[in-house]
Amino acid sequence: MKKVFALLLILCLTISMAACETNETSDTKSTSGTAKSGETTSGASDKELWGKGFKIGVAAAHYTNAWNVTNTQDIVAAFEAIGAEVVWNEGNNDTATQIANVEDLLAQDIDLLVIKPKEEEGLIPAFEQCQKAGVPIICIDRKVRDTSLYVTAIMTDNVAGGEMVGKWIMENFPDGAKIVEITGTPGSTGQIERSRGLANIIGGNSKYPIIANQSADNMRSKAQTVTENLIQTYGKDGIDIIVTQNDEMAMGILQALDGLGIEPGKDIVVCSIGDANMEGVSEVAAGRIGCIYESTPYLGAQAVEIAYKVLVSKESVEKYIPSNNRFITIENAEEELKNITW
Repeated sequence: MKKVFALLLILCLTISMAACETNETSDTKSTSGTAKSGETTSGASDKELWGKGFKIGVAAAHYTNAWNVTNTQDIVAAFEAIGAEVVWNEGNNDTATQIANVEDLLAQDIDLLVIKPKEEEGLIPAFEQCQKAGVPIICIDRKVRDTSLYVTAIMTDNVAGGEMVGKWIMENFPDGAKIVEITGTPGSTGQIERSRGLANIIGGNSKYPIIANQSADNMRSKAQTVTENLIQTYGKDGIDIIVTQNDEMAMGILQALDGLGIEPGKDIVVCSIGDANMEGVSEVAAGRIGCIYESTPYLGAQAVEIAYKVLVSKESVEKYIPSNNRFITIENAEEELKNITW
């Protein structure tokens, strides 16, 4: 009798343990499985992996300088960190290529497009295709003219940057100065707005004439060539200030001045409306660049935040979301260098 009782007891314990193990396995699977679109794996208050089940397309304008490489990598990493699948390409700084790239991303059935459009007008057909496909767009650093075609634009206040550089020029050259402007990609948001900001301050002021305006398309080598040609035209003493629209072009300008035996910061002052990377700010600290208005490439976190509102919580967002930017001069360059990572 005792043997029978013992066998029954063992059988009951075995069944009980099996049931507990089954429940534990079931509970584990329910918290670590792949989330459905718009759901998290760890509760409504935890958004860390809300991106599982979403495919994000990233269309970079190009991948040829430090700002664009850093910006693209930051955005891709930010979306991968929340569990999203990311597919990306770059347009070689060519509008037709970028349009084809957007079409390619649409063919891969993306849920959201993050794009730095090369120019305001030329990318409108690609944006219209996204709208027809029901794919929302987050613009990065630039936008297109038709605001109905995108959800929001996360970008530098380019007009403010141009204005701050204009004010710096007037404060540091109270008796006036002859200015050359070397701009970025023609027709792009950055080019249009940074030139507008500068013109808001010095435009029409005879003490601060812009004697020449040429594009270097945001490229170092082109900026070097353009500067060499401008010096040949106006001479060393015919230019007081060269204003450009990013640090990459500023580096090309410095290379040209150095090659011609012209001392940057003394013979000709260079100002940059954009970037503030380690290389550029180091030149400010050395006195070779007068000032830089920052345009941070680290926009991934803001893009992810907006994507959550668009894809999950269905919240409305502002059409323009400013990035955080600083103004660098010789007074703060050494201190700001401690905070720059690119």
